[in-house]
Amino acid sequence: LTWDSEGRQIANAHTLFSVIMALGFLPFTKIFERMIYWVLPEREGAEKKFGPQYLDARFLTSPELALHQAELESIRMGQIVRAMYRDALVAFKKRDPGYVQSVIQTDDKVDTLDRAIRPYLTGIQRKMTPEQSRIEMRLLYIVTELESIGDIISRGIMNLAQKVIEHDLKFSEEGWRQIKEFYRAVGDVLDQALAAFEERNQAAAEGL
Repeated sequence: LTWDSEGRQIANAHTLFSVIMALGFLPFTKIFERMIYWVLPEREGAEKKFGPQYLDARFLTSPELALHQAELESIRMGQIVRAMYRDALVAFKKRDPGYVQSVIQTDDKVDTLDRAIRPYLTGIQRKMTPEQSRIEMRLLYIVTELESIGDIISRGIMNLAQKVIEHDLKFSEEGWRQIKEFYRAVGDVLDQALAAFEERNQAAAEGL
C-alpha cells in the first residue's frame, strides 16, 4: 500500500478513493457507541450552525473513546463527500448555476469537519498504545484525503460545470455516455470504500 497524494488529479480518482479507505479495523465495539449516546443524548430545538456532532472534549482523557468519537465524525465527513460526488454529476444535468454553488458550498462543511477532527485527534491527553497511535494516524490521513476529495469536486469538477453552463457547451451523446460510465465506476469504488470504513471491514477494504 502506498500513501501517494496523487488524488488531486481527478483522472486518478480510482487510486485515491481506494487508498483512502484501505485501512485496518478500528478495534472498538458497539458498546462504545451505546455509551456515547447515553452520555450525549440528542437535543431537540432549533437548527444549529453546522459543526461536529460527536467530538466532545470530555473524552480526550480516554484515548479509546476519543478515537471512536473521531471515527464517527470521520464517517459523517465521508458521507458528506459522497453526497457532493453524487450531486456533482447532477449539476451538469441541471445546468443551474445555483445548484453548482450549492455543491461548492457543501465543501465548507467538509472543511469545517477537517478543522475540527484533526485538532481533536492530536489533543488526546493520555498516552496511547502503539495500536491506538496507528489508528490516530490512519484517521488523520483519511480526514486529510477526504478534504482533498472535497476540493477536487468543488474547485475542479464544479469549475468545469460552471464553464459548461457559462459557455452553453454541449456534450455529444457518446461523450456524455462515457462520462456517466466513468462517473459510475468511480462512485462504486467510493461507495465500497466508505462502506468498508463504516463497517470496519478490513477484508472489503483490502479488496478494493
